[in-house]
Amino acid sequence: MSLTAIAASLALIASLLPLLLIARRDPKRLRGLAATHLAPHGRGPRRTLTLFVLLPGAVLIGFGDWPAFLIWLGALTASGWLLVQWLAVRV
Repeated sequence: MSLTAIAASLALIASLLPLLLIARRDPKRLRGLAATHLAPHGRGPRRTLTLFVLLPGAVLIGFGDWPAFLIWLGALTASGWLLVQWLAVRV
């Protein structure tokens, strides 16, 4: 496995947990749920989590590893889409 693939994989793993936390407490998604046992995050925590999602990409750019950045960006987009689909099925 190349160093680029390893860097992209580690960055993706680091971004997925905050992305999951954002998606689980999304205000629009929670309004559609019958059970309101989860409260949506406020603006501050959502912005902080968004920063943590994007931080690994900034690190890849800082190191100049553009191929790893593009792999991370595509994989994060696809993972985010799959996460939304998975959460929609669980409603």
